[in-house]
Amino acid sequence: MGCFFRADVGLILGIFFAANTAHSSRAEAPSRVNASTSAVLVQEENLKPNREWDFVRGPNFDGTSGETELLDEWPSAGPPIVWHRTLGQGYSSFTGRGDRVFTQYQTITGQYLACLNAFSGQTIWEYHHSWPFDPAGMYPGPQSTPTLAGEFVYFTSPQGLVGCVKLETGEVIWEFNLMERFAAKPVEFGYSCSPVVVDGKVFLPVGGQNASMVALDARDGSTVWQSGNELISHASAFPIRFLRRDLIVGYLKNVVQLFDAQTGELLSSLELSAGYDEHSSWPVYREPYLWISAPFRAGSMLLELIDSQPPALVTRRLSKLMSNDVCSSVLVGDHLYGFDILDVQSKVHRPSRGMFRCLNFQTGAECWQNGSLNERRSLDGRSNNEGSPSIGHAAVLSADGKLILLNDTGELVMAWADPQSYREIGRVRLLGGQICWTQPMLLDGFVYVRNHGQAVCAFVGRPERLTLDSNQLIRAADLPIPIYHNWAAIILSVEPEYAMTSPSLEWIRYWFWVTLLAGWIIAPAAGILLALAVAAIKPRRDFDSWYVGGWTVFAFLIGLVGTTWLSRWLEEFIFTWQLALAISFQWIVSHAKIRRRDPLAHPVRSRLACAGFLVLIVAYFVVCRRLSLAFEWSFLMGFPAALPFLLADRAVAQDRSVYRRMLKWLLTGLAYAAFYWMGAGIMLWKYQE
Repeated sequence: MGCFFRADVGLILGIFFAANTAHSSRAEAPSRVNASTSAVLVQEENLKPNREWDFVRGPNFDGTSGETELLDEWPSAGPPIVWHRTLGQGYSSFTGRGDRVFTQYQTITGQYLACLNAFSGQTIWEYHHSWPFDPAGMYPGPQSTPTLAGEFVYFTSPQGLVGCVKLETGEVIWEFNLMERFAAKPVEFGYSCSPVVVDGKVFLPVGGQNASMVALDARDGSTVWQSGNELISHASAFPIRFLRRDLIVGYLKNVVQLFDAQTGELLSSLELSAGYDEHSSWPVYREPYLWISAPFRAGSMLLELIDSQPPALVTRRLSKLMSNDVCSSVLVGDHLYGFDILDVQSKVHRPSRGMFRCLNFQTGAECWQNGSLNERRSLDGRSNNEGSPSIGHAAVLSADGKLILLNDTGELVMAWADPQSYREIGRVRLLGGQICWTQPMLLDGFVYVRNHGQAVCAFVGRPERLTLDSNQLIRAADLPIPIYHNWAAIILSVEPEYAMTSPSLEWIRYWFWVTLLAGWIIAPAAGILLALAVAAIKPRRDFDSWYVGGWTVFAFLIGLVGTTWLSRWLEEFIFTWQLALAISFQWIVSHAKIRRRDPLAHPVRSRLACAGFLVLIVAYFVVCRRLSLAFEWSFLMGFPAALPFLLADRAVAQDRSVYRRMLKWLLTGLAYAAFYWMGAGIMLWKYQE
């Protein structure tokens, strides 16, 4: 994920983008479950008495399950679909116990902690706890997963709310805002850490002064201890045991730290980076080794815990292989399985590029890889590398000697956990239309998956464990999977690829000269030709008005379509939309009614023009954000710098001489330069740390 400014206007704009997920917030509303949802009868004698997946990474915090009796071969139509239903935005996965599963989501009405029936998908209860989070942004909705402990459910929200409710009813026991209690700064993209509950304590990274990591009393939320002074990222607390001592690993923004689980004593701190960085994936631990991985092609590290006073972390191996981002790796036997992301950022309009790899845990040697550096996959699952099945960017669990994977196009894949080669058991499309970054949950052969619009439960256990009426059976082919229209591939004919989604100074300079040439050489020349053509046909027409009008229209159109057509023609990413913004602002200043008796503006036309300009700004912001372009806000900061030059141009607007035309050309060019470099300067200041 790159970093960008989070604007409050996203909340307002999100109404238009979240409307498709809106529904009644009443738990009993039958419309919450799709009409084709099947009723499933599970043979009770086959249910395990301790049927539980209480944490996003499972009971052992490692993404592995002790379940057996999973399918070794899938039927041609795929595994049976137990139920499917609509669900709102969010990256929250599922946890579950017995006949209940839990997740979080949001609609335009707010964020919800939801308890669903595990076998029908129907809502048992919901708790509305927060306003919607960033609904128009790239990463909207809740990002953490509820945790089950005893008779309670623990949750967090992107705004930093942490709470505890009763598992049976959803009744609130306690809640408060972490950022406020510990005076911490908000986290980029929202708070993402799931609560970790061990031995009556709730462990959470916070990032405040003397609060890198905190432990809360699970009964009442009171602070047990707080420790450390480092900023956090998106990785939850990670409980481990070393030489019979309980420790908490904090995989933070720039460091990895060890805390004593009982006292909070900071035992060891290992610096990883400086400036902007983020860590989302889960570490992997096998005593005494701790393996961590980071995005942005940072690769992975194998650390060793040393028996000293206090215990220390020592780097044993660095590797450029296996850069995990939002999907973590899993350890099976002596081998790691995970997706090595090669894009610097996953995009909302297309899946991530990279390769799924199997590595030796101790040596880091690659055993096999799946995928291609040149592969291009779309959200409908199609690939330009049809010769071999591609896993893609996938969250992975392990059980029964197998890998259960959910990739970012919504395909559920099962393969053997075999270090010799990739052997696929089966795959089926369960979700579509949106990027899917949630980890699947496995519970007694049932797999629960979701994205920003749908939730699905499939059964991958032995078929004799289910009694299904043939009329109630749902096939994967019958699922209402939305069709994704990839307009982004049309708009961005060439996609930018650079660290942190922020362009370099060289790129910024290049864009400036390209847009300046287009707006102040090509467009004025086109305006002159248009005015001459009109004058030749109708000599009495106002040459100056046609010249200025043609210049404005041509410059605006070049700015509007240049990102698509110039990028395709030059075969490199050229950003020109800021030219359309600047030309529109220039026209508004020239024609807006500033004084009560203003000869340059008609009052109604002036108001309509201002309203249209505001619509253009909103559209620019939303489209840039949906395309993961980090400059969606920075160029909007350039208008004040352009205003003095445009007002000077307006002051001499009545002069129709050649001198006036040359002066207009100069003043508006200076206005664009001021506009551009104000926005670019803010962008460079923000990102080039």
